[in-house]
Amino acid sequence: MFLAWRGVPVVLVEKHNGSSAHPRAIGFTTRTVEHFRRVGMEIPSSLQGMKPPRRARVESLTGAWLEEYPWTPGGKGDYGAGDSPVHAIAITQDRLEPLLRDRAAALGADLRLGTEMLGFTQDDDGVTATMRRRDDGNEYQLRAQYVVAADGATSTVRETLGIGRHGAGPLSVQRSVLFRAPLDEYLEHGVVQFEIEQPDLKAFLTTYSDGRWVLMLSDDIDRTVDEQIRVVQQAIGRTDIPIELVTNGRWELAGLIADRFSDGRVFLVGDAAHQLPPNRGGLRCQHRYRRRAQPGLEARRGAVG
Repeated sequence: MFLAWRGVPVVLVEKHNGSSAHPRAIGFTTRTVEHFRRVGMEIPSSLQGMKPPRRARVESLTGAWLEEYPWTPGGKGDYGAGDSPVHAIAITQDRLEPLLRDRAAALGADLRLGTEMLGFTQDDDGVTATMRRRDDGNEYQLRAQYVVAADGATSTVRETLGIGRHGAGPLSVQRSVLFRAPLDEYLEHGVVQFEIEQPDLKAFLTTYSDGRWVLMLSDDIDRTVDEQIRVVQQAIGRTDIPIELVTNGRWELAGLIADRFSDGRVFLVGDAAHQLPPNRGGLRCQHRYRRRAQPGLEARRGAVG
C-alpha cells in the first residue's frame, strides 16, 4: 500500500486467498493510524474506545476478581499521542487486512493472492522469481528490481539465502481457542482482558468486542472439541452458557533476530527478520536483546527500524 502510494510499482505475492480465520492482533497505535490517514485509509471507529484496554487478574469471569493492573506497567504519559488528530484503534486484523488490500489495489498495487513463490535467483540488476498459482498449478516467472521477504518466522527466503539467526530462542508455546459466547455482562466494568489464575489453570482470556473471544493457553496440549469447551467453561466459571467454537491455533513464542537483514536485492522484514514476543508490544523485549546484543547488533536493528 505504501509503496504504491509512493508511485513504486509493486506486486504482492501471497499463498493464501485471504486473511487468517483467527482475528490475531487487535490493537494499532496512534502512529500506525497516522500512517493510514496519510494514504487515505478509512478505518472504522474503534471497538474498544480510544484508551489502552483494561486488564484484570481474576479467578474466572464469574469468580473472584483479584486486581486490575495497567496494560503497560510503568508507562508514563502518551508520548505525544494526545496531540495527534487520530487515536489508537481496536480493530481485528482479519477486518483490517481487507481494507488494506482494497486501498493498496486502489493505489495501483498488483495483488496476487493464492500464489506462492517456488524459488528465485538474483543478479546485479534484479531478481527473477518462479511463481505458481494454487488454483490451477500454472507456473510463471516474474522479474523485479527488489524482493521484500515478509514470509514469517520460518521464512523460506531467509533459509534459501543461508541467513542464520541468534537470540534467546524458543520461549514458549501458546494454544488458542477462538469462540463465540454471550458474555457481554462481564464487560460492564470496562475490563476486556482477563488473566485467569486457578490452581490448575493459568490462561489469558480476552474479547474482540464483536462477539468473539479467545482463550490463550500456555501449554502445548492438543485438545479435543469437548476438551476445548471444558477449558473455556473453566475460564468463564460457568457451564450453562452456549459456546460456539470458531477455530483454534498453535504458535511458538521466540526471541530470534536474523544475522543480517538483506542479501543483495532481497530484504527481510517482520518475523522473517526479527521474531519478538508480542507481550505488551514487544518493546521491552527489544530492550532486553539490546543488553544481550553481540557487537554490531544495534546497527542491524536500526536498519529495519
